[in-house]
Amino acid sequence: VHDPYAGQGDGSYWFPDEQRRKIGRAIADGEVEKLRELLREPVPLLNDYDNEDSLSLLDFAAMKASYPYHGHTDRMIACMQLLVEAGAQVKTEGSTRKPPHLQNISNCKPEVLAFLLRHGADPNAVDVQGIPVLYGAIRSGGMEEAAERVRLLLESGADPNALYPYPDQNQYSSPLLYAASFAAWDACLSLIEHGAQVDYQMPQGPNLDTFLQELKEENGQYPEYLPESFYKLVNLVSTPN
Repeated sequence: VHDPYAGQGDGSYWFPDEQRRKIGRAIADGEVEKLRELLREPVPLLNDYDNEDSLSLLDFAAMKASYPYHGHTDRMIACMQLLVEAGAQVKTEGSTRKPPHLQNISNCKPEVLAFLLRHGADPNAVDVQGIPVLYGAIRSGGMEEAAERVRLLLESGADPNALYPYPDQNQYSSPLLYAASFAAWDACLSLIEHGAQVDYQMPQGPNLDTFLQELKEENGQYPEYLPESFYKLVNLVSTPN
C-alpha cells in the first residue's frame, strides 16, 4: 500500500534532491559529525522551502528537535547550530514560510526555542490568523515547559499586552487573562513581571482580579487544590473592595 507520507521521518518527503536527502537523513538520525561533513560542501538549496509545507532544512531540524518524545534534543540543537553556521536562516522576510518557532510552539523544547530566539526568531511573530506566538506558548503542552516558553519569549521582547485579534471569539483576549483561563499561573507571573496590564478588561468579560477571586471562592473548601503560584498571583493583583 502506498503511504503518501512516506519519507517524512527522514525529510525525503520535502527534499527530493540527493544532497538534501543525505542532510535530512543525518539530521533525523542525530548524526552531528556526518552532518558536519556533508555541510563542508556548498548547499545551494540550504534555505529553499519550495515544498507543500514550506519547510527548509532548518525547519525540519527544529521539527525533529521538538518531537515530544525525542530523546536527543542536544544533538538536534547541535545539528541546528551547524546549519546556521552554514548559512541557514531562521527568519525569511515576506515569504510563505512559517518560522520554525511558530510552527513548533505547541511542543517546542525550551532549549530549542531559546536557540531559535538567539538566532533571529521574532518573539512577536503571528500566525496566518494574526494570533501572536505568545498565545501558542501559553496554551502549549506541559505546564512547566509552557511557562518557560512564555518567559523566553518575553525576555526576547514579546509584547505582554498583545491582544487576541478576535475578541468576539474569546473573552480572555489579553495574554494575562488568556494565561489565567488555562490556569497557567507561573506564566501569569512572568507576564506581570514583564509589564502585562493587570487591570485590562474586556467589555463582555472579567478582569484578572475578578477571575481569580471567583476561582478562589469556587475552591473555598479545598484551598490546597490551588498551587502556591495561584495565591502569589492573587496577592499581587488583589484590589481593595
